[in-house]
Amino acid sequence: MRRGFLLFVLLAICGCIATPAIAEEPVGSITELKGHATARRAGQELEVVLAMPVLRNDEVLTDAGSGVTITLAGGTRLTLSESTSVIIDETIVATDKQGKSIMHLLGGQLRSIVASVGEVSGNFEVHTPNAIAATRGTDFEVAFIEGKPCPEEPTCRRYTTVGVYKGIVDVSNPTSPQSTFAVSVTAGYQANVPCELVPKSPSPWGIEDLGTPGYN
Repeated sequence: MRRGFLLFVLLAICGCIATPAIAEEPVGSITELKGHATARRAGQELEVVLAMPVLRNDEVLTDAGSGVTITLAGGTRLTLSESTSVIIDETIVATDKQGKSIMHLLGGQLRSIVASVGEVSGNFEVHTPNAIAATRGTDFEVAFIEGKPCPEEPTCRRYTTVGVYKGIVDVSNPTSPQSTFAVSVTAGYQANVPCELVPKSPSPWGIEDLGTPGYN
């Protein structure tokens, strides 16, 4: 018996015995789809369809003229505009009223309607290549724009815009030498984050403008 057990352990260590794969739990699903979108998962490219489960580390990409809404397990809704790429990096909804979600917006525009977890809102962050927008239970949009001059810094042609419909969003730039500096953006305002500079002071914004093709 003992020899048999030791042999089993050695075979398991060397990988000679196949062990069942642990399935990744879905963190949400596709609840709205307009046009065409794809999902990159573990080296594969899948066509997005309604009710499709979304897993952690999935990258969802929308085509031109298309859009997708992902509803996370905790109720948060992510709406991807056309030509947008988002990675669901981390989503945790806990029963102790403490949750955490991190999204990576690689390009395009993402609207997030963040649900509360119990009485306390979960921590929710949208990361772009040069900004972090952090909030608790609110409604806001983030766009990452390349190839167009930032309004406050025309020599910078790579920037993030954060506009708030409801609540407060704290915006910082982790690539700036002053990475701890942040501005708080309230409802009806927006803030731009140019290149590797600190976020600019919030200013009023038109809700209809942020979603307009060629904005700024």
